[in-house]
Amino acid sequence: MRGECATGDWPEERRRFSRLWSASSAFSGVETSNLLRAMKGGYLAGVDQFDARLFGISPREARLMDPQHRLLLEETWQALLDAAIDPRTLEGSRTGVYFGICSYDYGMIGHEMPDRVGPYSALGAAHCIASNHVSFTLGLQGPSITVDAACAASAMAIHLAVQALQSGDCDMAIAGGINLVLSPVVNASFEMAHMLSSQGRCATFDAEADGYVRGEGVGVLVLKRLKDAAQDPVHAVIAATASNQDGRTSSITVPSGQAQVALLTDCYSKAGITPEALTFVEAHGTGTPVGDPIEAEALARVFQGRETPCLVGSLKANFGHAEAAAGALSTIKAALALGRGCLPPHVGATRAIEPFARPDAAIAMPLAPVPIGGTDAVCYAGVSAFGFGGTNVHIALRALDSGWHAEPPPAPPAGSDDSLLVLSAHSMEALADLRARWQAYLLDIDQQDFEYVRAMTRRGFGGGRFRIEIAAATPSAAAAMLDDAPILDAKSVGERTCSGGSVRFRPSRPPPGYSFVRKRFWAYDYLDEEDAPANAPAIEATIFPAELPLDFSAGYIANHRIAGTVVVPGATIMMTVRSALLPYSNGDDLEIRDMRFRTAMIIDRDVPVDGSAAMLRLQEEDAGVYRFALHRRADDIVYADGLVVRKGR
Repeated sequence: MRGECATGDWPEERRRFSRLWSASSAFSGVETSNLLRAMKGGYLAGVDQFDARLFGISPREARLMDPQHRLLLEETWQALLDAAIDPRTLEGSRTGVYFGICSYDYGMIGHEMPDRVGPYSALGAAHCIASNHVSFTLGLQGPSITVDAACAASAMAIHLAVQALQSGDCDMAIAGGINLVLSPVVNASFEMAHMLSSQGRCATFDAEADGYVRGEGVGVLVLKRLKDAAQDPVHAVIAATASNQDGRTSSITVPSGQAQVALLTDCYSKAGITPEALTFVEAHGTGTPVGDPIEAEALARVFQGRETPCLVGSLKANFGHAEAAAGALSTIKAALALGRGCLPPHVGATRAIEPFARPDAAIAMPLAPVPIGGTDAVCYAGVSAFGFGGTNVHIALRALDSGWHAEPPPAPPAGSDDSLLVLSAHSMEALADLRARWQAYLLDIDQQDFEYVRAMTRRGFGGGRFRIEIAAATPSAAAAMLDDAPILDAKSVGERTCSGGSVRFRPSRPPPGYSFVRKRFWAYDYLDEEDAPANAPAIEATIFPAELPLDFSAGYIANHRIAGTVVVPGATIMMTVRSALLPYSNGDDLEIRDMRFRTAMIIDRDVPVDGSAAMLRLQEEDAGVYRFALHRRADDIVYADGLVVRKGR
């Protein structure tokens, strides 16, 4: 809530991403010093990292996937958990996916390096695949659409998702957007067009503003009809959305104040409110000397005659203009402000432009945190997103009615199903990290927060491969129990169904996010390995269990018969060994080498139908190299042995 600016220089290590940085004369219309200034912005860390294993994506495909697609997969997973939804339970559901994207940098870099093109290159760069990949990975069968409306893209995605929910095209929607700046090409073009700031920040609504800086971001929202979310945690309610176009102006990039006034008026009319009801507006406000005054004048016209000014701010002043993701990020900011009852300050406007400075101004900027809500009147907010080609979107949000939140139920008795706290993950490393972060979190929350997060974990964390379940009555007791809680393997204990109950509450401190096990996947580095950054992350050690049960209960094995006897095929043994070890491999692929088959594995004679007597024993021989033996538990007869090696070792 302090209000900070987080823009800075383009990360030095990203020079590896594009050959265009290797020649100072790459852009004849831009001096090198000006290009460096033009590359200032708000940047995400680790955009080359991805948890491919969680989503069942091979390293070969992951390297050629646009990192925008990869980050959307991860943020969708996290957004669903935040909504207390286990992503694995959505297969076959009528869930729609709507994403906004306009950046094509990874594809442009690939065009520089035709020698690196592979079978996944076109698929990995296509914008449509961003939404389609989420639908495919989670098995979703609602609409799956990627929208390019420039800076209005993710807001338009939310607008379309709301329409789909209203029309019945889907029962739930995942909507959002992303923007990454991986190449200097677009920045060079915008610098030539005098669109970028000389200050290295978005000085939104400031008299000295002379342009914007590009920012990176990803935002994903989970949307339901309110009547379908009666037992769900809700940040805020979308009261209405509206969209229009500027039409003909003096230039295609020059906005229309008249269109903006019509847009906001239409949106508030759909919501059944007047402009007087608005507490604040999260403006588009990029910091350009043309766009900001037009938007401010439009806002002043919409809110003229109010008794108190409408508060106006812009997230872009904090970390730059995230373009296609901006609308989703602004919507998230507004929803969080409504849910928490506090509007963050607007930063960077030391001398406000004229509409804000009038004595009778209908709009004002919050220069310090402002408490909102707390009265009988419902609190409303507006969010604007305007594409530089003239597409406009506005979203009206309202805070939850006070009656939506009831007192949390009394704490259930210890040991009951409703007292379980469940953590799960797709690998042992992810679960270990999750355990550590939840221990710290549990020691810092009160009992009411604990009631919420406990129910949330039962609903959201039910389906991971590795799981911890503890029954505790207080957060401190749960933190202590996590120390020695056994790890359950879902394949051996079966799926558990836990009653999540109502989780409409939100804790004062949000719970830890999912523990992704990220590894670097990048197809287009052009510098030699010795030129790589010295602080590149070290590769984590692989820790396999000393012994592991294997499952040979797959139905197709029963059809592999020799002289009427069911014999497990050698290829099946190899793949079963590899699949069992992958969750422990820190996201790396594995190779089976020097495989030797000692004796046939016969189902029903040597091994029960459920495969429970087949054990895998491992012993480390070298860094990343393990010798394994597949044996029968009863008498230690060895069926097969060999080596398992982390790929590339």
